Amino acid sequence: MKINQEFGENKKTNPSILGPRTWLSSKQCPQSLLSAGVPTDCYMTLYSEVRYKTTFVTMKRKKTKNCENLSFNHRNYATNQAKNQQLEGGDSKIPENGEKSSLSDPKKNGVNCDVSPNTRGLLKSFCSLPLIGILKVIVLVIVVPPFLNYASLQRESASLHPHGEMHDGPRGNKLFMNCTGKGLPVVMMDTPGGYSSDVWFFVKAKISKFTKVCVYDRAGLGFSERAAPRFYDNQRKNMSSYIQDLKYEQLRPTTENMVADIHHLLKTMSNDTGNVLLVGGGLGSINARFYTNFYENIFGLVLINPFHENMFINKDWDVFWYDFFVPSLQMKQLMAAFGLNRLGIITGLYKPSLLENGDFDDNILIRLKHLSCNSQHLGAGVMEHYYMNESLAQLKILQKLKSFPQNMGVSLISSRNFSDNLPQPLNEFWFNSQKLFAQELFSKSEHSFVNSDFNAVYFKDVDVIVKTVKKLVQKFRKSVKQSANM
Repeated sequence: MKINQEFGENKKTNPSILGPRTWLSSKQCPQSLLSAGVPTDCYMTLYSEVRYKTTFVTMKRKKTKNCENLSFNHRNYATNQAKNQQLEGGDSKIPENGEKSSLSDPKKNGVNCDVSPNTRGLLKSFCSLPLIGILKVIVLVIVVPPFLNYASLQRESASLHPHGEMHDGPRGNKLFMNCTGKGLPVVMMDTPGGYSSDVWFFVKAKISKFTKVCVYDRAGLGFSERAAPRFYDNQRKNMSSYIQDLKYEQLRPTTENMVADIHHLLKTMSNDTGNVLLVGGGLGSINARFYTNFYENIFGLVLINPFHENMFINKDWDVFWYDFFVPSLQMKQLMAAFGLNRLGIITGLYKPSLLENGDFDDNILIRLKHLSCNSQHLGAGVMEHYYMNESLAQLKILQKLKSFPQNMGVSLISSRNFSDNLPQPLNEFWFNSQKLFAQELFSKSEHSFVNSDFNAVYFKDVDVIVKTVKKLVQKFRKSVKQSANM
């Protein structure tokens, strides 16, 4: 019979390997199965195919969409069974169309449409394996590098702290300053935007041979602390909205706040600032001009790659600065926060641009790598560049209120290109702005052009900077001698 061919003649069927099944009573069990040695409470498999290969059973399971598909095989089997009984003289009748046999109702026969516990366990273990792998990757990439980077920064900050002193700043923070050399005038050097005082490493070493030179880290950069609010939170209720705005205005890295820090540091050295020569590069040149215009009590200025007040009126430059340059700095800050900069430096896949321009000794090199992994340092640089246009606006307002001192000695050093990677039109705009700056503001000043770009001038044109500073130092000492002889 067909039933015998499906289950195999004279072969005992192991019920544990046939999967989900419906148990039938002995009366409903075909005689052919009973003769094959199947237990009295025989069973019927729910799978569409059952084939035997030697002594092992290979089953091909097909997913059923609903319980109706499962009961379809039962109805066919019940019909065949009824026909067999009728041929043997039984009283059973074949169910007519529309009538449901007891086997056709899955609920009556205990057919379970849900996934079996064994199958559910296998699926759960199968699905959990890739999920665990994904979680491991998330922990490895997102959690571990930032944690290790933070722990490394805390451990390195004490050992890599440069020689110098921490001074109380006017905005509730500590400012780092380092002075070397002897003699007057005192050369105070202010860095370009986003750089620590290490950018003056080569220049400072040569200037310290003939006069005193001081470098410092602006608030949030290098080893200086970020500016802190002057007012405590418990005083906020008694503060007017105007005073609250002033509170947060003092935290912004604009030129008027940075000049207040410079003036405070100079006062800690001497009450007489008339023997000070300010050297500023990039953003530092804006601070040097603002300081000179506001206080008028220094000896001279050296401006390296100064910014013209109307630079951001040019749409191309504005788009480059705020749509490309500042976002690139923000991306570096984000990578440092996730510890990716440190991984890149360790593996050699990432090298900070500052390290490509100079041949530093080991201590400076390690410190620069340390700062490249410090998101607070990089974040302060991002904010300085973001508020660059506002700093120029503050300088422009001050110039309308006070004229620049006419007897001030000023020297200019400009790069022909802002960056070698910039499109030529933007580099030409930069070059023209430097010429316009000298013609409009300092037409009688000495102006030198160098071939190095905006960032490389502090490493590749050290002799040009030192020579310019030395000329003003000699001029100061000559004027001191003349006044002493009178």
